[in-house]
Amino acid sequence: MDKMLVRNRAVLKTLFGTQQKVLETILTQKEFYKKLLCKLIVQGLVQLMEEVVKIRCLKRDAELVESVLREAEKEFKRECKDQLKEDVKIRLRIDEDHFLIERKLDPTIHDLPFLPSKEKEMKSDLIMQDKIFLGKDKDDTVCMGGVLLVTDDNSTLCKNTMDVRIEQAFSELLPSVRKLLFKK
Repeated sequence: MDKMLVRNRAVLKTLFGTQQKVLETILTQKEFYKKLLCKLIVQGLVQLMEEVVKIRCLKRDAELVESVLREAEKEFKRECKDQLKEDVKIRLRIDEDHFLIERKLDPTIHDLPFLPSKEKEMKSDLIMQDKIFLGKDKDDTVCMGGVLLVTDDNSTLCKNTMDVRIEQAFSELLPSVRKLLFKK
């Protein structure tokens, strides 16, 4: 049983490492990342449906985010017109008082950030709960990229960071991974 856990952990580590390499590539391809940021903003706007929204991003991404704000506004207005048959007002701005904190990619991937170490006692099997935890802080202000959208009164938050996207991808892949790891 212990050998199977070690093997399963190795497979997950490989998957996570592959995902990190893909993310690294995305972050270095400015035009692709710029388009991705625009889409992440539009998706967040659809979730919030607010007139005034602050965008939180990494300081290194502020210029890229600023460059896509008007395009994101236009796309959001177009979506609302097409889907809801109504005109909406939207005002976006970068929240320069609250930049996100950059999480560095780990080139060595000594341990998976979302799995407890062997020494730590596991109260519940994180993987079996279909959840992956990327060592988030309480406000999710540490990330590898992407955006956080906040209503003007700070009452509602839409997380669309790369970390959240990785977590979603892992959660969606877990049933398939389980079948591979635990096939009889």
